[in-house]
Amino acid sequence: MSQNPTADFQSVVQELLNEDQLFSLQERRDNSRQNFVRPIRLMFTDKPQTVLSGFTRNLSDTGIGLIHKFKTNTNDQAYITINRLWDDPTVIRCKAAWCNKCENGWYQSGWEILSIESSQA
Repeated sequence: MSQNPTADFQSVVQELLNEDQLFSLQERRDNSRQNFVRPIRLMFTDKPQTVLSGFTRNLSDTGIGLIHKFKTNTNDQAYITINRLWDDPTVIRCKAAWCNKCENGWYQSGWEILSIESSQA
């Protein structure tokens, strides 16, 4: 360990941000995305009795990135509920585009927005 932990941490932070940018480039999405972290509820359309939890990772005009502790399959469809700070939650019907396993049972997935089911916007 060096004598300057702040410099060490800055280096690690830069490496993590670079890694995140490379991951985003691999998604090959045409629309720009914005970082957006918020708790979500997810209900698969074919399993409406099961409600799962996770977090948003980012948003774009056509899709949403999630982080969660369950596996999804390409083309799975689900209702994703995003709580809003001052309004009723927004419910979005989405289709899974991809899902990658991370560490300790966590997954990252990308979802194509099919329709807005309810929103105050």
